[in-house]
Amino acid sequence: SIQEGGTTMLVIDEITQFRQSGDRDGDPTGLGHWVSMAFWGQGGLTTRVVTGYNPCLNKLKESGTTYQQHRRFFIRHQHDTICLQTRFQRDFISQLKEWRDAGERLVVCIDANQHIYHGRLGKELTDQEGLNLVEPVHATTGVHIGPTFFRGSKPIDGVWVSKDLHVTNAAVLPVGHGVGDHRMFVLDITNETFVGDRNPAIQRLQH
Repeated sequence: SIQEGGTTMLVIDEITQFRQSGDRDGDPTGLGHWVSMAFWGQGGLTTRVVTGYNPCLNKLKESGTTYQQHRRFFIRHQHDTICLQTRFQRDFISQLKEWRDAGERLVVCIDANQHIYHGRLGKELTDQEGLNLVEPVHATTGVHIGPTFFRGSKPIDGVWVSKDLHVTNAAVLPVGHGVGDHRMFVLDITNETFVGDRNPAIQRLQH
């Protein structure tokens, strides 16, 4: 059988030295609804990058989709029949608030499987009385994101950042310029706001 769904992250080059060793904060259920990496900077500054996946709604109970596989998991192990998207939003937002309350800066990347501007998840991420995050593509260009899935008609993927991170540029590439069938996001965030003023150490070659 095939296990659908899951999230992963990869960090390369100079920023790896700021990676918090041993930090593996992810979805506690083990289903891979989200994963994160924390980076420690100067003066106790911590920025956390989070990747999340909100399973696409599917009402065929015997299907092998991510939604129904995970739904069966929660029914079997927790006797929980709540809508999986409702549960994801509840648990994910709660976890983001916990990190934010701890003083961490956030970069949140999500395959939301719902409209990122009009859906419940996008609205809660940008709620000024809550997480108060910013969608940086619109913030820097003044243009709302278009469809992000190659067969889609609306933006279902997005990146949100906390306001204490300075995004100098943000863009969404056309379909086919990244991995998979969703569009790829590119953000430029200043080192000063991501990890503080400390410059990456230069690695000297050993002769």
